[in-house]
Amino acid sequence: MGYRKFQEREKEHTGKLRKVLCPIDLSNCSNLILYRLRECQAYIEGLILTSVIEKGETQAEVDEIKRDCLRELVRLGEDFYELGSRIEILVEEGIASKNIIIFYNNY
Repeated sequence: MGYRKFQEREKEHTGKLRKVLCPIDLSNCSNLILYRLRECQAYIEGLILTSVIEKGETQAEVDEIKRDCLRELVRLGEDFYELGSRIEILVEEGIASKNIIIFYNNY
């Protein structure tokens, strides 16, 4: 199913997108996406903020990066939550392109 068809099907039922999967890497580009999503808040029922940690020199370093990333995603999700969206946050370790597809297929 194509993305547009998916969007149309989602809007048919409620007038809103049920869930928006939003991969975040905490870059300027990610911040712009979040800004645009805030402008569309009235049309979003749920938002899944995801981030994938791809590297670290030690497992302890990866775990620390994951904790920091989770904290930041929670902070970013608060605005959407306060405006009425359901928020889910997923932080995983691995290859971003593969994990994002897995997130999409599971949610």
